[in-house]
Amino acid sequence: MPLLNKKPIGRREVPSNLKLTDKVYYLEASNEIFTNYDEFFERMIQLNSTLFSCEFTGKTGLTYFEALDSEKQAMKALGNFPPQLEQSVLFLVRNYLCRGRFEDLLNDVSLFMKDRYFVDEECFYVDAGQRIPVRVTGVKSIRDWQPENTSSKEPQIPPPDVFRYSLEFLDNNFHSDGYSGPDADENPIFDHTSLHRARSVASKPKLKLFLKNSCVVRKGRYDIKEKFINEIDALTWESVCGGPPPLYPRTPMLQRGRQPKTPNSSASTSSTPAGKLEGTSGNSEELTPANETPKAVKEKRAYTKRTETPKGMTEKKRLQIMAQQEELAPLFESARKFGVDLTKYEQKTKVLSTHEIAELKVLIKSSRTQEREQAREAKKMKIKAKHEWAKKRDDLDCDDLKAFPVYPALNLPVWLNDEELSEYLAILQFFTAFQELLPIKEVRGTHRVSLTDVIMAIRCADPQYSTYADLMKILLSARTDRADEEDGDEADLSNKDEIALIQLQNCDPDHKIHGERIREMNYLHEEIRLTHGQSLRHIPVDWMTLTELIRLVLLTSGYYTGQSTHRHRLFARGNYKGYEDAGYVYRMNHPETMEKLRTVCCGLYVGDFVYVF
Repeated sequence: MPLLNKKPIGRREVPSNLKLTDKVYYLEASNEIFTNYDEFFERMIQLNSTLFSCEFTGKTGLTYFEALDSEKQAMKALGNFPPQLEQSVLFLVRNYLCRGRFEDLLNDVSLFMKDRYFVDEECFYVDAGQRIPVRVTGVKSIRDWQPENTSSKEPQIPPPDVFRYSLEFLDNNFHSDGYSGPDADENPIFDHTSLHRARSVASKPKLKLFLKNSCVVRKGRYDIKEKFINEIDALTWESVCGGPPPLYPRTPMLQRGRQPKTPNSSASTSSTPAGKLEGTSGNSEELTPANETPKAVKEKRAYTKRTETPKGMTEKKRLQIMAQQEELAPLFESARKFGVDLTKYEQKTKVLSTHEIAELKVLIKSSRTQEREQAREAKKMKIKAKHEWAKKRDDLDCDDLKAFPVYPALNLPVWLNDEELSEYLAILQFFTAFQELLPIKEVRGTHRVSLTDVIMAIRCADPQYSTYADLMKILLSARTDRADEEDGDEADLSNKDEIALIQLQNCDPDHKIHGERIREMNYLHEEIRLTHGQSLRHIPVDWMTLTELIRLVLLTSGYYTGQSTHRHRLFARGNYKGYEDAGYVYRMNHPETMEKLRTVCCGLYVGDFVYVF
């Protein structure tokens, strides 16, 4: 049954006054009947909420239906647990383990079962890679074994090679007559390397599920449930496993608060028989080595108490304080993180009571809450300040205003006027704004163009020292990249497809005013391409060939590229026409400049330089 708040969910009883003719709401999932739809709806919401836990696995945060599925799977897994292992595992828990933490209990059982087998357990005998089902009929040890350190906090378990196993072969087709070993006789024995236990038989998750549903906490330790006690107490170690028994440390649950002064307070906290757990204690008080006399042991204990135990404190109380402090170490670490004073709690003089531990947890919780509130308030203040800063305000409302600086007058040289300076600054702004797109670094070796470079390019008449060639090369390289992407070479005006497109779409070569000039530009561009073996935009340029290249670029600007770029010009460039090209327009409006470019560009006027840029 799924658990709600660690208790089975209470079913709604059928009303006593319910009649056969009454209208009811039936909830099939919980097998309940409701006379009110609101109650039916509330129960349905409750079943679909993640408030339930699985009774067998302990999983939390499940819906009622998920908890049901989890219980079904757990019951199926428990049903598959081998019956011959149940008694052996429960006997080990009952008589040899004294653990207050379930994880320690699980690890102890799992560690013992690794490479060790129980009497009547069914496993496999491995012979030349073949697995033959067998049953362990007996276990014996081939040599004596004693724990190395009886006071160790780690489990002391006999090594697997100490045990030898007698087997009964369950496969009639296989006989042990063929076995030839040092112990070969009528009943041969085998070591653990010849045996194999399937992983699915007693895996750790399945073992955890079995122990969780077979054990309860009793007197500070995990013990088997009442229904198994009579059956398990009737067994002996030889009938379960045989060989030397293991030695486990005793770590019962730490009792909080003041220890009650009762006659049995010094007795063991385990409910198991005293004779079977006497040797499994982890401290030196409960273990008496066989080679020491009682008098020597008594003197040794008295010396230990005098040297290690403070005055007025018993050894048992000291161990309880140390265990409690070790258990509360994570809590102390959390308290230090939030700045809680631990002087009262982190000490070695007394066992903290339940009330004191609860008080410490409240202090940690309040400190954590206070820190979160402070972080939340700081975040709110930061957001508020950001909103205040982002508000649109009049300049007079700004609190960080400064007086506008008074700059000295800029006296321009006689050869430079205000209008020309504004033109130079406009050119400089272009190079600065598009410096990431222009190949400035490749041409000049630097990422920027200065105002001096622009003035020298326009004003210097010596082409060897002028920066005009470099700046124009930057612009021509950018123009080449754009033309390669969008234009390409000239169209073949004698092609039938091109002629059909020109007549159908009224393209540039068929224009009444500019059509003839565009045809001439196409023929000129084709002649240049055929003469130099490459398009005009790909011809290398330097300060000696710059003038002619600029003249040819202006003469061919706006040439018709044909149907390959027709759709791109129509849609992507807003029905762009060749006679709208800036170079074409400049050539038509400044024929005198085109005539000057037949000689050298350095002979141009300042205004012409600016227009060419």
